[in-house]
Amino acid sequence: MKTEYQGKILRDQKILEIKKQLIKFYVLLMTLIYVFYFLIYFLIDDKFMAFYLLTGGVVLEASWLLSRKNLNVENYVKKYLIIAPLYCFYIFLQFFDQSVVSLVWLVPIPLGAYIFFTKREIILYSIYALFIIFSGIFVVHTVELNFTKYPQVFITSSDLFIILINIAIIGALVYLKDQIRELELLNLLENTEKIPLPVSINTQEIKNSQSLFDRIEHEMNVNQVFKDSSFNISKLSILLKVNNNYISKSIRYQGYSNFNNYINSYRIKYVLEMMNTNALEKVTLLYLYTEAGFVSQTTFNRAFKEQTESTPSEYLQKLNNNITSQKENELKT
Repeated sequence: MKTEYQGKILRDQKILEIKKQLIKFYVLLMTLIYVFYFLIYFLIDDKFMAFYLLTGGVVLEASWLLSRKNLNVENYVKKYLIIAPLYCFYIFLQFFDQSVVSLVWLVPIPLGAYIFFTKREIILYSIYALFIIFSGIFVVHTVELNFTKYPQVFITSSDLFIILINIAIIGALVYLKDQIRELELLNLLENTEKIPLPVSINTQEIKNSQSLFDRIEHEMNVNQVFKDSSFNISKLSILLKVNNNYISKSIRYQGYSNFNNYINSYRIKYVLEMMNTNALEKVTLLYLYTEAGFVSQTTFNRAFKEQTESTPSEYLQKLNNNITSQKENELKT
């Protein structure tokens, strides 16, 4: 009997890993962009803009380095989606008279909310992005601003770079969102249909995993390696000449939460067979569980109850009662 399936937990962990990878990628990319623009503005002798951009890059990278060990993904992203548009507001004002392409930097705001949050928050962050845009338009048309005017060739080149970078960012966001959506759909389907599903739906991976699992099953059924009390996943790895991670993933694909639960299912099955085929008055529980590969009675009792919903003693009592009833019926006939 298979133990309770842990696929949803594994998929949730995978979703969290993807989100962390996305944040790491985005922070690194934006930091490089800030440094690149710092060098450009420093070379054209616009020191204020140069150090304004450098400060943004340093703060962004520092926030990631300080948060990554105990990263709370939602809190980190929420803070960024609020602070980043405010930081960019000055840049919008600086270039508004010569180009509105800098507004493209706001596109990832609702897209980021789409990846990390609910529909309600997507709407709120979209409204927030629009508010920043209209605030910029209002300030430009009501306040006299004396910003530096740049050569048109510089503006055109900068606009092209901004568009290309944002296409790359949006593409990465959409790609990783598809991976997250795939895992979320599996969670939803598993919850709706009440059936265990694999951690992912990579068909080639599932096919390879099934082939490996067949080899594992051969060792369990034919060679009965589970009877070795010291047998573990490392020994199985050496036996099959396959990495531990592949073995573990193959077992999870079949609905088992981990290797120990898988091998214990075989041990309990073997104990049940012995209980049903041996003269119970001639064997002890100690003999039964050690013969099946269990080291301690505590582990045996726990695994036995998980799979049979009764303790070994309760199961043996029911079995003895059935045997007694059967003998009585035979005597009556």
